[in-house]
Amino acid sequence: MSTPVFSQLIQIDPEDATTDSHVTITYDASLGNGELAGYDGDVYAYTGVITTDSHDDHDWQHVQNNWGEVNPNTLMTPLGDDLYEISFHVRDFYGIGEDEVVLKLALLFHNADYSLVGRTADGGDIFVDINLQIPGSYHSHQLIGEKLEITAENGILELEYHTHSMLKAEYIPEGADLIDTTFTVVAEPEVVNPELTETDDALVFSSGGMEVLIRKEPLRLHYIHGGDTLLADASGFASSPAGGSVNFSLDESSAFYGGGSRAIPVDRRGRNLRIKNEAHFGYGNNTPTLNISIPYVVSDRGYGLFFDNRYPADLDLGAAHDDRLHYSTEGGRLRYYFIAGQDFDELMDDYTWLTGRQKMPPLWSLGYIQSKYGYETETEARQIVNQILDAGFRWMP
Repeated sequence: MSTPVFSQLIQIDPEDATTDSHVTITYDASLGNGELAGYDGDVYAYTGVITTDSHDDHDWQHVQNNWGEVNPNTLMTPLGDDLYEISFHVRDFYGIGEDEVVLKLALLFHNADYSLVGRTADGGDIFVDINLQIPGSYHSHQLIGEKLEITAENGILELEYHTHSMLKAEYIPEGADLIDTTFTVVAEPEVVNPELTETDDALVFSSGGMEVLIRKEPLRLHYIHGGDTLLADASGFASSPAGGSVNFSLDESSAFYGGGSRAIPVDRRGRNLRIKNEAHFGYGNNTPTLNISIPYVVSDRGYGLFFDNRYPADLDLGAAHDDRLHYSTEGGRLRYYFIAGQDFDELMDDYTWLTGRQKMPPLWSLGYIQSKYGYETETEARQIVNQILDAGFRWMP
């Protein structure tokens, strides 16, 4: 059994837990929303599972008790320093049927009267993925043009430079039957002529503009630009029965921007971004999604991440664990692009090169626009048009 490092809101041991594993869940009450930090009474887990039958992450299955009730079987053992743990056999504890497929354990933590509830930093539910298929250890590799193909214990990891400062990374699990298609990427890879060096415990895949250090045991990626490690895998890629995830380590201070239209602070650090287009009419501050979600974020460390996946997903930028960037998708290929750049202009220029740029509309269409939600009468609408014409605004070619 491995020894977990308690620097995250929640840990599961073993990390490769399945439905038939005996697991230990460790909760750090000082992290997340911190409501139970310093509390000296009994702490309980309120818990269920997300399965392939769940409609979404709000549709918990096999919940162990009703909200507001105390279940002695979910009493946490205090370890000191705001740490608590609970151990159980997953299938037996939740009563999972033989034909059910569990994707995640779903948890909240509470005191006896539920007046204090431990959640993520942005007030969300806490999830732990199980039944994951990870690449595992390095077996062999081959370099084919701009692409490095690494055969691992449980599948293939492909790394391909598209420019000297842009690399595509993709995990193809063993036995996966996935159509290799994209609905967003339009650019063809440039000729980079990358170099590859090998040591006993690592590969270095370099374009001249950046390099990727690939640890072999287990496979982990480190993105280096200008001698600085900008981003590195925490646990890296993981495939699940209904999608998969990528998990990176974060430093303490980096900020993130992007992800589409949302009524939340411009710096997305500490937020979970739902990647799904949703309309929210009459919205106010802190509305998490507004019509258009884009799976691309840029960091003030000088890099961007674009996840080339059309399925609904979550991009957690330190919400559940303040030192983790965690992307999880409900399906499709596990593929992303790492883009290094000197500034935000360069990062956006490279991103639009990759995904396509809109043509300049006719100049006349960029003139004055007069509109509102609606006009009550035809007379009112004609009066507005006449006022615009009388004022000399050009509105036709």
